Amino acid sequence: MANSAPRLSNATRYLCAGAYLDTAFRDRAIQELVDDRHRAVVPSHGGVDVGVVARHCLNARGRLVVRDLLIFLALVIAVVVEPVLAVTTMVLMAPLAILATAVQRARPALRPMLTALAIGGMVLLALYLVVPLVATLIATASDPFGSPGDFDSPGFASAWIFSLLMLLAAAGVVVGYRVVVYRVLAGSLAPGGNATVPEATGPDADRLEYVETAQWGNVTLYSNENPFIGAGNVQRAWSIAVELDRARDGSSGARDAREPRPEIRLDPLDLHDFVRTRLSQMRDEVAHPAERIERLHPSDHVVAAGRFNQVDWPTTRMRGRESGGEGPIHPLVNREGLLPVTNASPAAIRALIRQPQGGVRYYQRVTVGAEMPPIYDETGAPLAPGADQEILVSAFIHLAVEGRMLYTQFVVTVLPPVRDEYHVVDLLPSLTPFWMGVEALRSLRLSIFRDILGAPYRLIRHGVLLALRNVRYKNPAKYVLFDYGARVSVRELGAEREPWTYMQRLDSFKYTRLIEERLTEAVLDYLERHNVDTAAYRQQAAGIIQAGTLITGGTFHGPTAVGAAAQATATTIRTPS
Repeated sequence: MANSAPRLSNATRYLCAGAYLDTAFRDRAIQELVDDRHRAVVPSHGGVDVGVVARHCLNARGRLVVRDLLIFLALVIAVVVEPVLAVTTMVLMAPLAILATAVQRARPALRPMLTALAIGGMVLLALYLVVPLVATLIATASDPFGSPGDFDSPGFASAWIFSLLMLLAAAGVVVGYRVVVYRVLAGSLAPGGNATVPEATGPDADRLEYVETAQWGNVTLYSNENPFIGAGNVQRAWSIAVELDRARDGSSGARDAREPRPEIRLDPLDLHDFVRTRLSQMRDEVAHPAERIERLHPSDHVVAAGRFNQVDWPTTRMRGRESGGEGPIHPLVNREGLLPVTNASPAAIRALIRQPQGGVRYYQRVTVGAEMPPIYDETGAPLAPGADQEILVSAFIHLAVEGRMLYTQFVVTVLPPVRDEYHVVDLLPSLTPFWMGVEALRSLRLSIFRDILGAPYRLIRHGVLLALRNVRYKNPAKYVLFDYGARVSVRELGAEREPWTYMQRLDSFKYTRLIEERLTEAVLDYLERHNVDTAAYRQQAAGIIQAGTLITGGTFHGPTAVGAAAQATATTIRTPS
């Protein structure tokens, strides 16, 4: 069963295609989004509809089980009819299956050697299958009345041919399945069309309902060390700290540290609003439409570690329901179903901004997408169509007033494009069935051998996981310490390691500079409006921003200062690999 849905973003379509084309991506996505009923969901980045991707992952897994059953049936028949041929052939296929994985994971320098080994293995396998078959047919033709038990008997030749056909049928199922998948993708995930979203039933439907709500929330509970999970790789980070009791007229400059100095009070909530307004002006208050940054979107972003010690909050024994009791498990966990909170209320956000020392951190998040608008000349004639570079630049701004100091933290992440192999969904609608078959063979290559030999293992694994699903289930109410945090982002799971093109890198650098320059000037204007001396802020900002550099094409370590009187400080942010 499936239902129609609104038009999907390009990134969503590509990830849905990955659900059918990439087993590792599909299994990891299901494990993160569906199997763990209490796991937090990373907020959607880049316009990806995670709920649709999860539904396609479940649908693809069901189709894959049918494919593996057909492959397994063909292998069993081949072994029963002619065990020597079938077993020996599968033994010769095993190195090719291993090479299929090795070639995909190897460094570019090793791929030619592995490819040469694979070609040699395929030649050896072909000789083993063809030479004995030809010899058997020649012997049968010279002695058509041989006894049924002889090597050169018609019965042996028939068994050999039938077993060989079963092995070829297994390969045909792999290729045929890929062609069928291509035809499905060409129809339901074609560019510019309305997608068809598979339906889910049972416990999966309830979990998907939560996923589809949580993905649009503003709370991120993370399991590992990265509070910016889902936003991509950290490209730039800096911080500035200045005193708030040093007035512009110099009246607060006490000569003795023991002398009291008047404190200038700033409201961090008001400062955030001021910064948000100044950043939004880059989109909303630009006279010329072509100069507007239409893809700029400020939003709230609340992060916290997802591992909670639940004894810190009152709990009671279960009373026949999963959640049980009446007291809260944790402020960030809903008692109904023990599901993580997905949205922080405006009152909660105000409290977090004014209390920055707690375990929950607030960031103002500013994103800029890479969807390029079309270009027209003075007469309105089109010069260039719109384009989607697929990257997403996210700037996280943390403003804290603590200890009579103002602390400004700025972190920029860049979300790379979706993997190139998933983009085949854009090519498929223009292909005939024949060329779809050619494309299937081209994309599979050695993976045919891996898919054939791996079918029994995948069936057993699928059955075991289904049988142990309830056994592995953990009820948070029974644990003192429970980790609700998200471990991976589906968008990052299906992304390239870094941007493809130099233009994508330049665009990420451009929007980083535009945002951080606007942020710096906004903070300076706000401080001057409240009569705060901005000399220290300007000096630190000069070393960080005005003398900034773009370094590409290598690995860079350590702080850098460029230009006269420039200063550099290093901020270390650990992110999962």
